[in-house]
Amino acid sequence: MTPLDVVLTGGVIIDGTGAAGHRADLGWRAGRIAAIGDLSGVPAEDRIDVEGRVIAPGFVDLHGHSDLSVLDHPAGTSKIRQGVTTEIAGNCGLAVAPVAPEAVTGVRGLLSIVEVAEVGWAWSGVAEYLDRVDHARPNLGIALLAGHLAIRASVIGLAQRAPRPDELEQMCAMLQTALDEGAVGLSLGLMYPPSAYGGLDELAALAGVVARNDALLAIHLRDYAGELDAAVAEALAVAERSGCRLQISHLTTTGRRNWGSVGRALAAIDAAAETGVDVAADCYPYLAGSTNLSQLAPRWAMDGGQDGLRARIADPAGRTKIIEAMIDPAVGWDEIVLGRVPGRPELDGRTVAEVGAASGRSPAEAAVELLGTVDPAIIAFGRSEADLREVLRHPRTMIGSDGLAVDPDRRDRGLPHPRYFGAYPGLFQRYVREDPVLTLEEAVRRCTSAPAARAGLRDRGQLAPGLRADVVVFDPETITERSTYLDPWAAPEGIDRVFVGGRQVALHGVVEAVGAGGSVRVDHDRISGAGRSFPEPVEGQAAANH
Repeated sequence: MTPLDVVLTGGVIIDGTGAAGHRADLGWRAGRIAAIGDLSGVPAEDRIDVEGRVIAPGFVDLHGHSDLSVLDHPAGTSKIRQGVTTEIAGNCGLAVAPVAPEAVTGVRGLLSIVEVAEVGWAWSGVAEYLDRVDHARPNLGIALLAGHLAIRASVIGLAQRAPRPDELEQMCAMLQTALDEGAVGLSLGLMYPPSAYGGLDELAALAGVVARNDALLAIHLRDYAGELDAAVAEALAVAERSGCRLQISHLTTTGRRNWGSVGRALAAIDAAAETGVDVAADCYPYLAGSTNLSQLAPRWAMDGGQDGLRARIADPAGRTKIIEAMIDPAVGWDEIVLGRVPGRPELDGRTVAEVGAASGRSPAEAAVELLGTVDPAIIAFGRSEADLREVLRHPRTMIGSDGLAVDPDRRDRGLPHPRYFGAYPGLFQRYVREDPVLTLEEAVRRCTSAPAARAGLRDRGQLAPGLRADVVVFDPETITERSTYLDPWAAPEGIDRVFVGGRQVALHGVVEAVGAGGSVRVDHDRISGAGRSFPEPVEGQAAANH
């Protein structure tokens, strides 16, 4: 008998399907799971005792933004050490491909959320980008959603108008090529111009291409505050018209005056599902989000992108009008923390209200003053614990971090959201162990098989013979997030080992850059029909007993 490469012994197998955990050994050969059970008599090159630990599939981050950061930091430390082994990047319409060569410079200026200045950009299509990922030899597996922002900017530019018929045809052709080259699907960022300028006809036409390829449409909604109901209705209308598989990104509601509306959003999702719409949602386990300050500016002020915004701010009348429109945001200025202010690091960690008070300006004036030259990253609070728990509890929800894979030692890049470093440990700590919303088995399912199936990734997300040996070993009694909003870089605890393709990439929080990951390309012809049904939880596993 050919020996197995590695056998993990003494652990509790939680296989990712939602089934009850059971004590068994796990072995693999050549990067693929070979056997599960009593492997005490099976020869192996290496046997590792993981007594008392959970053995689970590596976490599949359905909602990531590591398009460029994984090229800058292939070790992927901040995600690997929390158990993530695969990421679907390119979310919120902010993907780095496909993009017309002549539009690269303009598009790159719109992607400050994912931008890494140190990374040279020498690709146009999805295949070229994924080749670049392979060349970087990352630890993570990286799949990509094509981005609406780059597609629209490539064809129409930054103007706030509907596409002409020939332009819409060109956009659909770009998307089809992206899918042919292995993209998981399409992402929309309906709060981010110029993606925000897409109307229902345009979005439904693009979604039709997604549907014909049985790919995934992920939508960052047009609004998560007072217009959440309308934004969810729009997303569902796109899915209804096109027949596509819909993923509603990071479902939440922002601003205290809007608390409770997430329940109506979930009810609308359920109602649509009952009529046959294939819809699900994802979320991250925090009461604050992160974006750019420009997202609080009125949409009309963003016509023409950052240049258009700054030109209007430079005009006294335009500046006054923008300030008036920003006086009363859904999230209070005292709940909006500046995460990274390029050229002004002394402002990192301060609220916009504090910056305004220090300069004798109103918060809105201080915000517009900053936007006149830079577009700071912000961390915005003002969310409801009850809303978060309701989304987590819902059976059509899965987990996505909304974070980037970064080097925790690079503390010169502002104050990132702790979700970069602790989303998955935080979920198991707070919502499985300390104050349960989910059972351990159901939480693992929502981090593994559910997102893998949603993205059409058929070779990972479960522990079963023949699948990739992407494995995380953790202690459910001690797994803990140590990241905070003012000190996000801290390593989590309780995750012992992480394997990617059978190769150990992390041991007790220490990550080695071994290049075990690489690009993940989806062949949409080959997976026709796969992933169409949302994987239901095993009976009795949907929620904790409490």
